[in-house]
Amino acid sequence: MEKGEVTVVDVAEGEGNQILFTQQGVWIPKNNPSVMRRVPDLAGIMLGSTLNRRKSRVEELQKVDMDDIVSESHEPWELERKLRSIAVNVPYTSIIRCYLASAGRLSRPKLAFDYFDERSLSVVTCEFRISEDCVLDLESLLGALISDRLEIH
Repeated sequence: MEKGEVTVVDVAEGEGNQILFTQQGVWIPKNNPSVMRRVPDLAGIMLGSTLNRRKSRVEELQKVDMDDIVSESHEPWELERKLRSIAVNVPYTSIIRCYLASAGRLSRPKLAFDYFDERSLSVVTCEFRISEDCVLDLESLLGALISDRLEIH
């Protein structure tokens, strides 16, 4: 596939973690199954499931080299087939809001977005510290696709 069709963003937490942005959505590597699960938030349980439906996805991700997968794929359907087993697809239509902050305001650039997960029927928050060289590409891509839900700092 052409590099102009997709954008690969390096995640600053952990080496080798990358997120892939296509024209249809965001591909996030699945959570690392070897990492122990966090203790549940008792305050969230006390509130009840109907009041506290928000989940957070800041867990440790699997190390996936998206550049290799993109370079080995020649068609969009081939890329999607390879990513299905190792990554989660978040379509832009399910993103409720998106936040992109440059390094001037924070120590590292940050990308965060909320999306509605149809499988669990809840809102999921994803936060990533990203590399500085990807911010401008990401700003132009997201500005073109979800400008009404994008907040840039």
